[in-house]
Amino acid sequence: MSKGLYFIPIALLVLGGCKTVKNDIPPQQIVAYNDQQEAEAQDLLEQALQLEKAGNDKGAEKIYKTIAKSYLGTEAAAEAHYSWGKLLLRMDRKQEAFNKFKFVTKNFPAYDRYGEVMDDEFEVACQLCDEYKTKKRTSSRFTAFFQDPKKVIESFNHIIERAPRTEKAPKALYYIAEMHQIDNEKAKAIQALDQLIDRYPESPWAPKAYVFQGDLYLAFVNGPAQDQGMTRKAINAYKDFLVLFGNRSDLADLTERAKNGLKTAYNYHTGSRVVMGDFFLFRRHYPDGAMIFYEEARRFTPASDSTELAQERIQFIRDGKPIPTNWADKLFGKAQYIPSEKPAAN
Repeated sequence: MSKGLYFIPIALLVLGGCKTVKNDIPPQQIVAYNDQQEAEAQDLLEQALQLEKAGNDKGAEKIYKTIAKSYLGTEAAAEAHYSWGKLLLRMDRKQEAFNKFKFVTKNFPAYDRYGEVMDDEFEVACQLCDEYKTKKRTSSRFTAFFQDPKKVIESFNHIIERAPRTEKAPKALYYIAEMHQIDNEKAKAIQALDQLIDRYPESPWAPKAYVFQGDLYLAFVNGPAQDQGMTRKAINAYKDFLVLFGNRSDLADLTERAKNGLKTAYNYHTGSRVVMGDFFLFRRHYPDGAMIFYEEARRFTPASDSTELAQERIQFIRDGKPIPTNWADKLFGKAQYIPSEKPAAN
């Protein structure tokens, strides 16, 4: 390969990098423009707005691009990017519109319409989130594999960073958790909900976060036989919700959901104690060890479906009934658990 061909990819990389850096330069780092250039930028902005009113969207967008390229440091640049974003939104180019709004909130904090831009930016992020959730749920498994929530999550994180004390932040965290759940990233979803609960305990989204978190913990458990501690975390999440918000009439549906989840979690937990007891009783023929787990299930409050079964097992042991043999017992002989004796005291 000739030396000239080696130079081509290097040149493209450098040029591409220069373009990215230019778009990220904050206005305060740009050399101040003189009055003539400010007037030129303002005149271009007026022309673009007039073209929009006349229905010439392509012509208006072309002028917005000119302002962004040649007059980035002028006062008109913020208004141009905001107007450009609203134009793109009207053209249903949501991701591009969000990027323009984000550019304004990131680089023009003194812009007099900053609050309006942040509201529009958040609204577009919510629309992108809803679109992602719809596509993920309705797509086939093959096409759903290529749905990436990274850009939408980055959008919400930017809003949380720029407006941490507004109601947008907890809602953004909740939406992030929903997207992680749909993407089967339950641990990341729980992490987002933890941030919501810790940072915004008074937010209207906090009650939903507790119940959502309980549902996610419970989703890790496929039944009593696979209970590895997540059930206890689910119980705590549901109980926290019921203690803090269970008496609120406006959260009746959420309260019912929490109670149903708690009942399922209780069944899983007591069921796991019975499973452990059955292992010691029927696999190891060690009734004393089994009694520990059966007693724990029996004493658990409130009573669950497994509580009665635990009581039956306890009565079975107390009656001294013979423990039935299993296939392994018949093949290898009974594997009876014999506790090691304590060393004799000197």
